[in-house]
Amino acid sequence: METNILVISPPDGLDFSAAGRRRSAAAVARAAAERQQDETTADRLEAAGLEPWQSGDEVTVVDLASQGEQSESRGRTLRRWPVYHATVRREQREAAAQIAAYRADERAAGRAVKVVHLRVRPTGPVPVDCLRDHHREQCRRLSAQLAYVARASGGLIVPLAWGVHHRPVDGGRLIDWHAHVAVLVRPGADLPWLLSYFGGAAPDSDRVWIDARDRADDPEHLACYLREGTARYVADFESAALVEYVAQVQGLHRYQSVGPLRDHVGRVRRAGLQARRDPDDGRVVLSPPPRRPACRPVWKTAGPAVLALRLAWIGDTLRPALLVRNWRGSWADLAERYDLDAAVIAARTALAQTYTHSADNPESDRTQSACASTQTPLPAAVSATGHEGWVAEEQKVRLGRDGCTETPE
Repeated sequence: METNILVISPPDGLDFSAAGRRRSAAAVARAAAERQQDETTADRLEAAGLEPWQSGDEVTVVDLASQGEQSESRGRTLRRWPVYHATVRREQREAAAQIAAYRADERAAGRAVKVVHLRVRPTGPVPVDCLRDHHREQCRRLSAQLAYVARASGGLIVPLAWGVHHRPVDGGRLIDWHAHVAVLVRPGADLPWLLSYFGGAAPDSDRVWIDARDRADDPEHLACYLREGTARYVADFESAALVEYVAQVQGLHRYQSVGPLRDHVGRVRRAGLQARRDPDDGRVVLSPPPRRPACRPVWKTAGPAVLALRLAWIGDTLRPALLVRNWRGSWADLAERYDLDAAVIAARTALAQTYTHSADNPESDRTQSACASTQTPLPAAVSATGHEGWVAEEQKVRLGRDGCTETPE
């Protein structure tokens, strides 16, 4: 029997503190609709000759507390293409947590945080078969422009992140390429100059646009919008154009943290931590990433294989669960391969505590909005550098490899 080969988070034990959290029927329906759309998109691509799956094995979320009496199929694992909601949601969670952690550190250090949203559309739509070259050229150009903005403004206008959106036009034969930028501004920042720099003497709002609202209180939502993919537009693609689009965007980087945000993310990673949204109360915390085994056993006979141990939604409830490949509906099959007794006990204990807490205090902080974010402070070595020093030290926006739905495209 293999023991303790599952993902453990945090490293010193099993943490199921948010188990039992509920979500609305609308959220359940939305998640199911997105999974169904992803499967339909994958079928379209497969019929056109592409391989949309990472593997042919089906993955199932299996409830720990009931020892498999509750389970929910997640289907086959999709490739990480922006035409899938599963890919987009994963990217959005990461981006939102990173910018929330940065904002919390800035405020803890007594530095004001005001974020505005800039949209830039440098050209008209381009043919889909030219998208890769156009994307790379425009990203290089945007990188240079943002570097100049940071220098010319003397640190009063500092880009934090940008994301590129691809919107299909004419059935996807043309692609509207435009970029959204999260910009940190200080008192005295000349935003009209920023508009004129990107848009000329008489800026056209369709070409360059700045959100009228102060995004200081919801930069996480803006980060989510920057990380939007093309999944929302899949129905607008004709099949041939969709296939060409996927071929064009494979390997392209559509989002970039820059300047002080990128520096902050790098320091967090070097400290062996990652920013994440605590599902229990919505706080942004820094914690070690889940540990995965150096290697997983290769079974000589076919059967279920546990890929991860984590909290997952089953229906409307957040449950401690196993992510299982080739689940056959039999807990006994898993018990023959894995020692899960401690995990089952931890899951049942967490759920019992959740139900007791909710009964004692109906107005539990578990219902707080995720927008009310705080975080565990970074170690001093991680949070030592502010963004003022970044402009002086770097003299440019360093670009690496790597919403708000009411915001107009």
